[in-house]
Amino acid sequence: MSLIVSHVLTAWQKEALLILQNEQNRCPNTPLFKLCNISGIDLYVKDETLQPTGTHKHRLARSLLSCALRRGKINENTRLFEASSGSTARSEAYFAKKLGLEYTTVVNRETPKEKLDLINAEGGNIVLCDPGQDKQVARNLAEQTNGYFVDQFKFAALSTNYLHDNIASELHQQLRTLGLGLPEFIVCGSGTGGVSATLGRYFKHHQLKSKIIVVDPDNSAFYPAYLCKDYSLTTGKCSRIGGIGRPQVEESFLMDQIDGMIQVPDGASLAAIHFLKKHFNYWMGGSTGTNLFGCFELIDKMHRENCKGSIVTFFFDSGLLYQNTYYNHEWIEKEGLKDEMERYLKLMQKRKG
Repeated sequence: MSLIVSHVLTAWQKEALLILQNEQNRCPNTPLFKLCNISGIDLYVKDETLQPTGTHKHRLARSLLSCALRRGKINENTRLFEASSGSTARSEAYFAKKLGLEYTTVVNRETPKEKLDLINAEGGNIVLCDPGQDKQVARNLAEQTNGYFVDQFKFAALSTNYLHDNIASELHQQLRTLGLGLPEFIVCGSGTGGVSATLGRYFKHHQLKSKIIVVDPDNSAFYPAYLCKDYSLTTGKCSRIGGIGRPQVEESFLMDQIDGMIQVPDGASLAAIHFLKKHFNYWMGGSTGTNLFGCFELIDKMHRENCKGSIVTFFFDSGLLYQNTYYNHEWIEKEGLKDEMERYLKLMQKRKG
């Protein structure tokens, strides 16, 4: 079910929706290509970094604001607030600027400066907070100013029309156009839960056989909650992998729409992006590494079971945003991830052959 529901729109709201729709119409499909073949299994990647704001969150930001407009939550004087690790905020700031709205995001004070600069470049305001406090601070600011808390973690799944014009329908059409057939697995990060919910709903609605697998980093509540089917589970810790993993299960994470999860150690996520850069010359963020390592685990499983076929995953954001963290050896050592990263890097190189 979607929250894209009826409301008597003002002239400004109608014009704002038209602006967002026109922007969507101008956006070309992001490319789908084969990254490699390992053990007879093709690994395909859909490159979401080629969205106008450089991340798959571009789609989410458009859907969130479109949905809020249709629900009558935004008018020409509304101040927008969000809680974000950076990527959603950049995309929402981009759209807020198009609509002439003031935008403020609350981010963890440990967020890389590169991400903050991109938010500022789109005209967004930034409020820093302690880890794990982003949602509450954003909600309080919205209430104090009579603004609107966009709340990607609540509305990510509900704001997206899962039947058409989304990442799942676009992927399905590309697979058919390229004559590739359906992959055995589609792998995506936990994030807000919006991408996995959209993929799961779309593929189940159309009775497509591909299994939706969600990868989750250290410290996130999604994986342990999925194992015990307990939405109330919390970890009390924040993820080190930008854009995915939360200390509590968010409302947009729909367990019944996915087919499995893989917990990926942070050292493995980092190993995967260094492997990707070394062997394929793609420089991607940590969440892409989590995706990629999850794919390698599935390839290993398929090989052991003598299965053939393909896997699809996503490039989520650019590694340029993480020069001082995931690609900085001093940071890696300080976080205690050096040995673990090197161990998993050797494992990936061995699997590649």
